[in-house]
Amino acid sequence: MVSHHIDFIEEVTTRAIIIEDGKLLMEGEPHKLCHEFIKKCNADYLKDLDELRKQMAGV
Repeated sequence: MVSHHIDFIEEVTTRAIIIEDGKLLMEGEPHKLCHEFIKKCNADYLKDLDELRKQMAGV
C-alpha cells in the first residue's frame, strides 16, 4: 500500500518505509517514520497530530 496519510499509516500498519526518488531512505516502526516524514517535508502543522487525536477522543 502507498499512502501519504500519516494518521492512516500509523493506525493500520506494523512497518513503514520512506522512498525518495525511487530509493529506500528508511524503514521501521510507522510512528517513528511518520515523524521523520513530517520533519523531512517541513510539515510542522502535523507535529501535534497525536495531541489532536487525544483531544478528539475526549469529545
